[in-house]
Amino acid sequence: MVRFDEYDGVLRACQRLFIGKVHFMDGFPWKEYFGTEQRALIVANHGPIIGPLVWVMALFPRIVDLGYGHLTFSAIAHPLIRNLPLFARIVGFEKRRGKRLRTADYVELFKEGRLNLLSVAPEGEYTLYGNGVDIQPFRSPRSLEIALKADCRIILVVGKGFEHWQRGISIETGWKKRLVKRLAVTIPFLDKLDEEALENAAKISFSVIFGRIPDFYVASEIFEPELTVAMLAEDRATRDEQLSAEAARMRQQMIRMLAGIRASTSSGS
Repeated sequence: MVRFDEYDGVLRACQRLFIGKVHFMDGFPWKEYFGTEQRALIVANHGPIIGPLVWVMALFPRIVDLGYGHLTFSAIAHPLIRNLPLFARIVGFEKRRGKRLRTADYVELFKEGRLNLLSVAPEGEYTLYGNGVDIQPFRSPRSLEIALKADCRIILVVGKGFEHWQRGISIETGWKKRLVKRLAVTIPFLDKLDEEALENAAKISFSVIFGRIPDFYVASEIFEPELTVAMLAEDRATRDEQLSAEAARMRQQMIRMLAGIRASTSSGS
């Protein structure tokens, strides 16, 4: 884990360099909530491939400014991030006995009070096949299981603006898809692409820092799951079906949140 204030100076410098202004459109009472509660799961839209970098720059300084820099944070991150030491440290990634943490490990950390906030961008790899704007299907719903078992509030955060760092490349022809797969196996930690998702994709998202993001808008809301920990099935397959159904509800709420940001910023975008 990492404290939110551990890299505060660095992240504020990065924010000034890469983002013009961060606008918070809060539907979640951050300051009041963390005044009494000390744990939550943060679910964010991924945006372009490097969208999580924008989230770290935008959200960490805000939490410090609210007076909660002492809280600890960890992210469920892609292998590419987990295996880059500096980035892995900034997002609080940890291993146990040489392996990444599992559901039971995160639940234990929450209940022991060693972890306060866990974040996930559940679109994961599927953001490769998106446009950096729309919210893609979720790659995995299992972070919901952590929240239910650890009795955590679920905070949805949706951002608009980091699509400035995204470009799309058409891969509608078969030879282009084969080229993508061939290139993927040469890049460390990207050699397990979802072949079915790639086959169905019309384009692939290319993401890099294209100048400064002028405005980054953040909306936040509570997600109220209908599923409870007592309702979780014992067998893995049935439990995954339950979690996937709940994740579909979550995704629809995030889509509505993004539509709300677009509507409220349309005159200035």
